[in-house]
Amino acid sequence: MVRKASVLLAFVTLMTVLLAVLMFYCQLATMLNQSMLNQRNYYLCERDLYKYLCVKKMRPPVGIVFGEAGRSISYVGGETFRFKGRSFDYFYSLPK
Repeated sequence: MVRKASVLLAFVTLMTVLLAVLMFYCQLATMLNQSMLNQRNYYLCERDLYKYLCVKKMRPPVGIVFGEAGRSISYVGGETFRFKGRSFDYFYSLPK
């Protein structure tokens, strides 16, 4: 009876450790995925901004320039724009 209890305790301990390792790797994968999504959205905002500036050939008024697919680009002033979405918020300055 004592042997069965110790085997059961060892099994439960092993499963707990495996679950903790699995949760760690899932959290790590989620963080990496979020980082990749943020980089992708930054690139898409930058591309949309340059496309807008090439078409309009002028500086937009201060405020929201446009938004698309959960992303918005706002003109802050000077050479600065703001890229904003559900999970990211960046300020971007045009290169000179």
